[in-house]
Amino acid sequence: MNITPRIGRENMCSTHQDRKLELFCNDHEEPCCAMCVSTVHRTCESVDAIQKTAETLIEILSHNFDSLSEDIHILENKLVDAKKEQERFVTEMDAKADQITENTTREIRVAINHLQYLKNEYLTKMPTAGKRNKEKY
Repeated sequence: MNITPRIGRENMCSTHQDRKLELFCNDHEEPCCAMCVSTVHRTCESVDAIQKTAETLIEILSHNFDSLSEDIHILENKLVDAKKEQERFVTEMDAKADQITENTTREIRVAINHLQYLKNEYLTKMPTAGKRNKEKY
């Protein structure tokens, strides 16, 4: 059965244009008039009043909406927790990077100071060592 709305005749059967759509065939999932039920849908197992079908559908959709809303809330909490964890990781990485920079700077200073000490010691001992070596020759 093809049910296409026509201007001003949205609630009328497309097959029996003088009949209102009052029933819903659950087997075919389509609205129909009483005449269609007695002809086209006479072997169908489940035909209900449109109002009852609408109420059932609203109840199902309401339950699905509540369930979906709860799932969204759970997902939102997981995303918030994941964001906090990522922010904590970024903070820890920044702190670790600062610590590495500080340690590297300190170690370079220590190495430079040690090289400076060795240079000064070499320059201090060089003239004396040079004199001794000249005397040996």
